[in-house]
Amino acid sequence: MFALFRLNYNNQYYAAYPDQSQLVQIKKLWLEALAELPVEQILRGAKHAIEHSEYLPTLNRMIESCQAGLSEYGLPDA
Repeated sequence: MFALFRLNYNNQYYAAYPDQSQLVQIKKLWLEALAELPVEQILRGAKHAIEHSEYLPTLNRMIESCQAGLSEYGLPDA
C-alpha cells in the first residue's frame, strides 16, 4: 500500500513522511487500524484512493476507500 502511495503521490509522500523513523511509526498506526481487513481489501482500497483522489489519503480516508472498494464489486457495506 505504501509503495503504491509512494509511486503515485511521490512529492506528497516524501513531504508527509520525511524520515524513516516517522514512516515506521505511521506504518504501525495504519497496521493496527487496518489489521482486521484482508490484504486484498486493503490493496483495493489503496487503488480506489489513488483513482479517486489527487491527494495522499489520511488513515480515515483509507478506511473509507477500503469500504468503497467493496461496493465497486457489488458487495454491501459491512
